[in-house]
Amino acid sequence: MHSDIGKDERGVPIKFGIYLDVSCKAEDIDSAINSTQEMVDSLVSLLSLSHQTWATPVRFISGIDATMGLRDREFVQHFSLTVNMMPSRKYRNEALSPIWDKLMKLQNDSMVRLMRTIRWYRKAMLETDTLDQFMNLWTGLEALNGLIKDKYGLPKDKPIRVCPKCKTPMAMEPTLAGIEYLFLNMLKSSSKTWSSVRVTRIGLIHGYKDLSKILEKAQELIPDMQRALLLGIFDVLDISGEVQKGLMREPLMEFMPPTMKVKALLHQLPYEKLANGSANPHLVLGIISDTTKVEQDGLRTETRNIGLRMEGYQGTWAPIISEVYGKRLPEDLKMKFTIRPQQS
Repeated sequence: MHSDIGKDERGVPIKFGIYLDVSCKAEDIDSAINSTQEMVDSLVSLLSLSHQTWATPVRFISGIDATMGLRDREFVQHFSLTVNMMPSRKYRNEALSPIWDKLMKLQNDSMVRLMRTIRWYRKAMLETDTLDQFMNLWTGLEALNGLIKDKYGLPKDKPIRVCPKCKTPMAMEPTLAGIEYLFLNMLKSSSKTWSSVRVTRIGLIHGYKDLSKILEKAQELIPDMQRALLLGIFDVLDISGEVQKGLMREPLMEFMPPTMKVKALLHQLPYEKLANGSANPHLVLGIISDTTKVEQDGLRTETRNIGLRMEGYQGTWAPIISEVYGKRLPEDLKMKFTIRPQQS
């Protein structure tokens, strides 16, 4: 979406951002949204490359079934909802002290390597993109790999090429034995899970697997990767199992406000009005009421009544579904939304 950010030396407004209007053939409107999302994301990546500049993640705004001959059309629009109460976590000295005390006892080389691992864990907590989060966690595991191999005497290298005559190794590469040990021995996950982590990482890095399938798998594997990385860090620090139990909590990730999806049926809207631009349906969101409450147990609840009004279209409409979704809320935050359709 274009936004004015000032004017150039000639007084011409400088625009920031791009609004893309995409048409495609699909079985239904949800399939159309999914297929065009990756297409548009690829285009934005090309723009970033060709102009050598940053570009924010693609955000879907709205879509409509433009099939010729229909009189009633499905329409979908997404809204990013603001949140009055951001999640937080209180400082606990009993959480930091055992980590700090053990860290100070490490030799300098081990401390440097472990701090690099911890930095990648911290970076993963900041990521809102699933694939970036997966790669940050994997990089943290790789940084930890050598420390775990040293501690448990695991194979450091493996031959990748041997002499055909005497079978002497001619080329070696580092093993992932430390990461494998974390998953199979510490996390007690299955060999299938460990294999999925490796295959997903290879598919993502080398670009030979379908991105939508990698995304789905990465979302499934990230909780195990987070836990394996934490267990490995605590193990290198020689933090006992009982103390570890007090330190392990549900990760509080960088919080992205939820998205509201509204699907509606627009009545008596001919294709010609969409084609010539005389109809441009879009929903306008208004807050009817918004209340927040902090319970005695610390749970914070936000209750919001939302009004929706259709503009750019002279006709009646009926909502089919309205739902709020996003990454799981922290344990101390709860949100309730009520949607109230309003005819123009």
